[in-house]
Amino acid sequence: MDHKETSDIESFVAKTPFHMEVGWELVLENSNKNCSHSEIELLLQKRIINLIDIEIMKILARYPYTNSGNIAFLLNYTLHQGYQKPSYLSNLNKLKKAGIILRYAFADSAKQVEGTDATTSPLRLYCLSQAAHTYMASITPNLHQAATAAISAVRKLELASLNQFLIRFQQHYSTRVDSLQYIKGTKIGSTPFTIDSVLCCSATHPVFEGKEYIWLFVFSCREYGNWTKNNLTRLKMLRIWLQRHSDEYPVPFVIFLVENLSMALTLYSHMQEEPLLQSFSVYFCPDSLLVSYPPLDAIYSCRTEEDGHLTAIRHSISF
Repeated sequence: MDHKETSDIESFVAKTPFHMEVGWELVLENSNKNCSHSEIELLLQKRIINLIDIEIMKILARYPYTNSGNIAFLLNYTLHQGYQKPSYLSNLNKLKKAGIILRYAFADSAKQVEGTDATTSPLRLYCLSQAAHTYMASITPNLHQAATAAISAVRKLELASLNQFLIRFQQHYSTRVDSLQYIKGTKIGSTPFTIDSVLCCSATHPVFEGKEYIWLFVFSCREYGNWTKNNLTRLKMLRIWLQRHSDEYPVPFVIFLVENLSMALTLYSHMQEEPLLQSFSVYFCPDSLLVSYPPLDAIYSCRTEEDGHLTAIRHSISF
């Protein structure tokens, strides 16, 4: 089907930083890939690791594979004004040199073979090294399990996009967020199923008096490989899972993070060909808009017009 949409043209074609071209890969830039708990303690005792460094470690313990822009965004929201800085790259470089954090960069595999400069993107993703993660788990209650380095490059990018949404969502709607489940693992029968994130939020329901709760089920997808088929499978499993847990989650709100609106329209068009998904309500959020707008002001739904064209409609949703 042909696509059309009712939003600004720039948001339709805007580039996301969390995209991987065919032939690219994420490579680890560290020469020092790990550290020990005693080494971290020594750096703390010598005051080489400071308050800002600890805050960065806390962020990466909660949001592995976050880029520097979103780390800075969260730091400038949580740190006292006297500690805020235009850039935290010096802190990130210090922690990388110590083996406390790992830094990943894009590289063109063809250029690597040729022995030339392989870097093809300014994007860098950061996560804690294994020992640093276990160190933070010992002092941070309810810390989720670390996302391992063995996950695919595309999955790392999915987490980077997810983290951007969650960081900005909690900044804009902090008084509404009751709980956050990050990388919720579950099963449908004996089949494992992962929900990227579940946000429980208080909201004033139009039908009931007083406060009610809604649950945001957030998924991140990247335009790489057989992404359409893979995410249709995720949607089918989510639909089945929600049907089986309707008593627990009576007001689900599903959001798919996409690289651009073209992805949203493509996925929606394929959903209409699946009987299980035709009536399933899914909203889409393009990465690029989150830099300028609160997350729920950057939400789109899709619909089919009478002439068969697809339209993406932007919403501003309030609790």
